[in-house]
Amino acid sequence: MKLKSHLLVVALLTSVVFAATTEEQANAVTTIYTEVARTEAFVVACEQRFPNTRTANRKAFEEWKARNGLQDFNFVLTNFKQRSPAFTAQLEKVRDQFVTLILKQPDAKLEPICKGLPATLQQANSNTIKADYAKELAIIAEVAQSLRNPTNNSSATDTSSSTPPATSGNSVKGAAFQTKPGAGLKPSQIEGLYYDRQQQMKMDGFGNSYINVDESTYLVLRDGGVYRYTWGFPPEDFNAALSKREEPKRWKTRAELKRTLEDAWKMLPVKSGFTFSHSFGSSRTGSGGTISEKSISFKSNGQFEAFGYSTVAGNAYGGGTGSTSISGSGSSTTISSNGAGQTTISTTPVSSSSTGTYNLSGYAVTLKFSDGSTSRFVFGIPEFCNQTNPGDVFFRGTFWWGSSKKC
Repeated sequence: MKLKSHLLVVALLTSVVFAATTEEQANAVTTIYTEVARTEAFVVACEQRFPNTRTANRKAFEEWKARNGLQDFNFVLTNFKQRSPAFTAQLEKVRDQFVTLILKQPDAKLEPICKGLPATLQQANSNTIKADYAKELAIIAEVAQSLRNPTNNSSATDTSSSTPPATSGNSVKGAAFQTKPGAGLKPSQIEGLYYDRQQQMKMDGFGNSYINVDESTYLVLRDGGVYRYTWGFPPEDFNAALSKREEPKRWKTRAELKRTLEDAWKMLPVKSGFTFSHSFGSSRTGSGGTISEKSISFKSNGQFEAFGYSTVAGNAYGGGTGSTSISGSGSSTTISSNGAGQTTISTTPVSSSSTGTYNLSGYAVTLKFSDGSTSRFVFGIPEFCNQTNPGDVFFRGTFWWGSSKKC
């Protein structure tokens, strides 16, 4: 769910260097806030309707946040409240929308939900944020670290944010290992990139089923070293020597990961100046029925167009009937109940697009945007695909499916 506050997040973060781009940071904050707002809305609505539930529900809510690993998120949100009240006011509108919906329910339906909320928050399916949004929480942890240590920050270097999100790092800033374009690993040092994808069906706390995707990328060097590659920039811009000194535990040998690499898909580099014509998309269905769609079209004349949107279509607790429409920047949300205990929250597409030119070489794609900015991302073609006109590609840390059935 995109918000006007998304731009405020970007403004708050543009003075800091991160492994993730400013839009990825904004997306991480708004994604986690939306998940938290769904639960907090019940706490707020219940204490408005049944004040005697306040103490127990507030205590259970704070414990729920701790179990879901939201300490850094709470710190970042508190910091943003002080720096930009307008930002948090926009975010709180999301929670208030859910509160309004919940309060439409009659006392007979709402009271048992409110009194049982502490027990509900103890259930295993309500404690999945830490696992389901590990990448978003890693980005937020990075933001929190920089806010706690502002003297270590310098000006941002990547604000081209209309292309789809990259995977970001975890414990150590990727920016520390990112070199100037082409000053990292040489093609002769790289044996290949291997992509592993595991999917698992899960249920969130609102009864929505969704597919949890665990993606891992491994950079294999010709000297036998293997590194779990979690950065969006290409290995040609990766300072492997520094990484080995600073984070040696992230490096393994090929023998140690033999089975994993055998099951993974190998991605091949491309020749310098390679062009082709194809459209690709990447989608993710998450907790609460959130669906994120991204697409990019590469054209044979060296042009590209990137487009992305997200929708929300899920169920929440409740009963009664009614419908509420909320319009925001680039989106329109409808919250309705069918009177049978099922509430549907649906959001029309929120889109953004970018155009420009691209240049492919090795495991790198350089995108030059029409606004004059430039970004480099990791790119590869699956070994089992047509290498001259691939139907699927590996782009910016994840797998992108082509518009045709053939690879």
